[in-house]
Amino acid sequence: MGEERKPISVKEYRKKHTKLIEGTAGDIYKIRKLPPLAISQVIELTDIPGLKPEEEMTEEQKGAMTKIILAKLSEFMTIVLPAVIVEPPVSLEGDENTLGLNELNPDDLEILFETALDFSGLSDKATEERELFRKEQVGESDRSAKPAPKKTK
Repeated sequence: MGEERKPISVKEYRKKHTKLIEGTAGDIYKIRKLPPLAISQVIELTDIPGLKPEEEMTEEQKGAMTKIILAKLSEFMTIVLPAVIVEPPVSLEGDENTLGLNELNPDDLEILFETALDFSGLSDKATEERELFRKEQVGESDRSAKPAPKKTK
């Protein structure tokens, strides 16, 4: 008989899906992956009319799109950061039990935001890593298949 399987505990699950991040002043933050409801809010924000692949844009279109994205950056942060920062608790405004986003060091906000997107698989880096992984997987399955017969004239 094989090893008995059992469900993951809440404690194990949370540990597996969280990460400690050090801020610029040595402060330690615990973050988690972006929850599904927050991901849907982020996707709604990225639904930008007229958005085309970068290689199809003129320089003028790229500049305009960059301005739109930068204008939405604070909206992204107000969705992402309170959803991912577990400890210390963070909210938009803050109160006696939570830190407000405006209380956090701006450099820490940037580090936490970028790390959260990467940890959640939503950054450009994470997308590139997934694509590389998929290519490697396809390459491995191609190598295991028998080569096609050579065509003769």
